[in-house]
Amino acid sequence: MASLAALHSNTLGEGLERLVRYKRLVSPEKVWLDIAHGEARLRFQWLLANEEPPALLTDLIFAGIDKVAQQGTNTPIKPRRI
Repeated sequence: MASLAALHSNTLGEGLERLVRYKRLVSPEKVWLDIAHGEARLRFQWLLANEEPPALLTDLIFAGIDKVAQQGTNTPIKPRRI
């Protein structure tokens, strides 16, 4: 559902904001989105976790967001930093 909300946005920034808002409403994680100087920075915190999340989980979340961004803009997206 979060991906659908993001894909039906007018801009990539708006799509990311919708994705973050959806995640805040329905999942036990805190998500921050900072957009500055043409760069979006996403941070996640799993509120119910007692230890660091598995690296695979983190990789899958960022890969999913990257895929939504590519599909929504119809251009290849290359993260600057992970």
